[in-house]
Amino acid sequence: MTVSEIAPVRTGRVVVQGLVATAVAVVLNVAVGLALRAALGVDEAFLPLTPGAIAFFTLLSSLAGVVAYLIVRRWSARAFPIIAFGVAAVSLAGPLNLLRAGDADWEGLTTGAALALIPLHILPAVVLVVAFRRRQ
Repeated sequence: MTVSEIAPVRTGRVVVQGLVATAVAVVLNVAVGLALRAALGVDEAFLPLTPGAIAFFTLLSSLAGVVAYLIVRRWSARAFPIIAFGVAAVSLAGPLNLLRAGDADWEGLTTGAALALIPLHILPAVVLVVAFRRRQ
């Protein structure tokens, strides 16, 4: 077998593994988001903590992470955790910025609502890093 015959199979496995990790991240993030919303008494009017919004943005970010891994692994799969957690850290600017926003900016916004978004930004990165780490 040549390298070109082996690579598509490996890429296919990575894609499947990434899609499974994405599904896990979506389910976990929705569950954690709903639990945090209930525990912190976040108003249902705060749209970023609704199941649909959580699922949609987790899906998008996780799929972007899978694509990033497919690109980065060509040079060094070890760089992926650094990139994933770096992107997750930068994404925290959104929830942290909400701490400065007023109630007029976001309906249902409270300090607890803004803080509840933080784990939802970190969890998908953790799921993808663990999923791709097991592969090596």
